[in-house]
Amino acid sequence: RAINNLYFEEKGLSVESEMQFLAKKNKLRMLEIPITTLYEERAKRSPLFHGFGVLIRVVLLILRKNK
Repeated sequence: RAINNLYFEEKGLSVESEMQFLAKKNKLRMLEIPITTLYEERAKRSPLFHGFGVLIRVVLLILRKNK
């Protein structure tokens, strides 16, 4: 399986972005399967703050991968 040959450095939601970078780098095909999720508790973080944090991690990932 291809996933067994990919090693992730990222944690949290930015691992999904790293997965896409690694898949492209290794010429792998990806299939995204939507799921339905229902959260019963309120989010602990602001969605805006969380999204900004993920954006920063993705930018750092791009810079690291383009070295």
